[in-house]
Amino acid sequence: MLSFTFQYASFGRRVAALAIDVALLMLVAALLFEPVLEVLGLRAASEALHRVPFSVDIVRAYGAELVLLILAAWLYFSKMESSRFQATVGKRIMGLMVFTRDESRLTFRQASRRFWAKVLSVMTCFFGFFLAIGDVKHRALHDRIAASVVLQAKPEAFYSAEKFYSSQESNI
Repeated sequence: MLSFTFQYASFGRRVAALAIDVALLMLVAALLFEPVLEVLGLRAASEALHRVPFSVDIVRAYGAELVLLILAAWLYFSKMESSRFQATVGKRIMGLMVFTRDESRLTFRQASRRFWAKVLSVMTCFFGFFLAIGDVKHRALHDRIAASVVLQAKPEAFYSAEKFYSSQESNI
């Protein structure tokens, strides 16, 4: 049963949170992965092979970076959503939290299932994400697969809590 202090997160807030998280991951990739690949010599080794088509050369040059980025994204999303905060940085900024259907915290395994199910949401031309628009609980395909929901605090909960605490202070 949904707690009285939360409501299902809106599609717009979820998109904004994802945009923040993707921007953060891209920044990390630009600052950390590029130097690592240069030190390891992976890019120079692939550029030395000019007997292959240019498209194969690009895949070799950026394939390692793509693999590192996917692994970093998996660890980032899974670790953060299964943490005590139950949210990534983007979700925390937008005031969102990820729960299981019974409103408990996701395990790392459940959060990993949710991340890898996002691949299906992307592979369907992002249709899996747009399922959240028509669903009463605003669940995307990956939420359904991982049996999770994304919640945000109800504005009324803040107002009633603020009213409660201000009345307590005036009584002291």
